This record gives sequence, C-alpha cells and structure tokens, in this order.
Amino acid sequence: VGLSFVRFCKILGLGPIISCDMEKSRLDLSREMGADECLDARSTKPEVWAKERFPEGLDFVVDAVGVTDLLNQAMNIVKFNGSICAYGISPRSQMNLIWENGPYNWKLHFLQWPTFQEESATHSQILNWIQLGVLDAGRFVTHTLPLHRLQEGLALLRERKALKAVIDLKA
Repeated sequence: VGLSFVRFCKILGLGPIISCDMEKSRLDLSREMGADECLDARSTKPEVWAKERFPEGLDFVVDAVGVTDLLNQAMNIVKFNGSICAYGISPRSQMNLIWENGPYNWKLHFLQWPTFQEESATHSQILNWIQLGVLDAGRFVTHTLPLHRLQEGLALLRERKALKAVIDLKA
C-alpha cells in the first residue's frame, strides 16, 4: 500500500515524497516508484530527519498501515493545519494517541478500507495510467506461483519476503 501511495503521488506531481521503511528492498523499490528521499528507519530517526529538513513541519504525513506508534511520530512532524492520513486497520482495537505532540491545529484522517464503490471508482484511472505506461502494475509483483504452491505464496507474504504474489491458475 505504501509503495502504491508513493507511485500515485509521483504520478500526480506531488512532492517531495519521503518514504520510510525498515527493509532495504522496499526502500529501493520506493525510490524506483518515485520517492525523493528514502529513510531506513533502523538507522535514521524519521522524526529527527524531518525536523532538520522541514522545521515548519510537513503538509501531509501518511501512515499506510494504521499503527499507533507511527501516528504519534507523525504528530511530531506535521505542520500547523497539516494532515495526518492513516490508511489501514490497526492491529490493536484501541489507540493511545499523544495529542499534545501535534501542532495547535492539525487534521487526522482515517480510511480503514474504501467502500466497494470508492475502490471501483479508481479502477478506470489506474487502468489509464497502466495503458499510458506511467504505472507498471507488474513492478508490484515479486512472485508468480502455480496454484499447488498457494501455501508457499501465503507464507512469503506473511514473512514479508514477497511484495505481491500472484497465483497462476493455468500453470
């Protein structure tokens, strides 16, 4: 999801796009997708890095998975009247957000999952980008497996060894 956001933002001309992850392969792919800066969160503290380069804060901070710790970090780097956007479902049913870390005014947007109508409304735009060659859907697929290796594909996803695994029903 985060890599999709990076690519879509780049296509739309937004920036600078700063991507954070703890896996080098995902950071490399993020750069290929259009990220202007890629931070390895194991060796760089994103909050410190952002405050040094953007002392007034960032307009938008996106958490692609809905994790409380990331949202709390985002409050430290979003600018006055900026937006924190959380996509996805938190692994916990409750969040302990530290409101005082944010600026005086800021917005928090949650989109846990789009409705079927919202999601289907994006398909024509996505297909158009694919047809124009600005979006390579195959770049998101790291493994193609026959149906009898379905469990292996699921294990690769669980272990974060695959970005997207496609099951080829004809193989």
